[in-house]
Amino acid sequence: MMAIEDRTKQILTEWKINRYRTFVQISAFIIIAIYMLNFFPWSVFTGNFPQKLFSSDQAIWGQFGDYVGGVLNPIMAFAAFYLLTISIHIQQTELSKTTKALEASEKSQIKSALAQADQAKLMWRTTQLTGINTIMQSVITNIELAREEIRYLQEQLKSNDGKIYTLQDEKVNRLEARERIKAIKKIIDNHIERKTTLEMDISFLRSINDSEIEEVTRR
Repeated sequence: MMAIEDRTKQILTEWKINRYRTFVQISAFIIIAIYMLNFFPWSVFTGNFPQKLFSSDQAIWGQFGDYVGGVLNPIMAFAAFYLLTISIHIQQTELSKTTKALEASEKSQIKSALAQADQAKLMWRTTQLTGINTIMQSVITNIELAREEIRYLQEQLKSNDGKIYTLQDEKVNRLEARERIKAIKKIIDNHIERKTTLEMDISFLRSINDSEIEEVTRR
C-alpha cells in the first residue's frame, strides 16, 4: 500500500509541474502577444495619418485612444478566449493522462501485491509439505528399524544356543525377547497409523497446492 501511495504522489506531482509549465507558457505567450499587438494600431494609424503623429489636442488623443481600444479589444478578447480554450483542453488532456496513469499504477500495484501474497502462500504450503515429508521419512525409518529388530530377535529365538541379544547389544532371555517383539509390534502399529495420517495430510496439502498454483496461473 505504501508503494501505491508513493506512486500516486509522484504522478500528482508530475501533473502539477506540467500544469504549472503550461500556465507559464500560455502567460508568456499572452504577454508577448499583447506587447506585439500594441504596435499594430499605432503602425496603421501613423501610416494613414503621418501628419498627425503627435497632436497637442486632447480630443485627438481621445479619438486615438478610442481607435486603439476599438482595434485591440476584439483581438485581445478573441485571443484570450482562444488561449483559455487551449489551456482548458491541455489541462483536460493532462488530467485524463494522469487519471489513466494512476489507474494503471494502482492495478499494477494491486496485481503485484496479490502475486506476492500468492507466492507467500505457496511458499508456506511448500514448507508444510517439506516438514511433513521429513516427519514421514522419520516414521518410515523407525518402522524399518523396528521390523529389523523383530527379525533379528526371531532369528535368535529359532536357534538353540539360548543367547539372545537386541540390536542395542542388550542380552535378554527368550521370554523377554518374545515380550519385546510384542511391544515392538505395537510400536510399529502406532507408526503405521501415524504414517497413514501423514499420507492423508500430504495428499490434502498437495491438492490445495495444485489448485492454488492453477489459480495463480490463470491470473
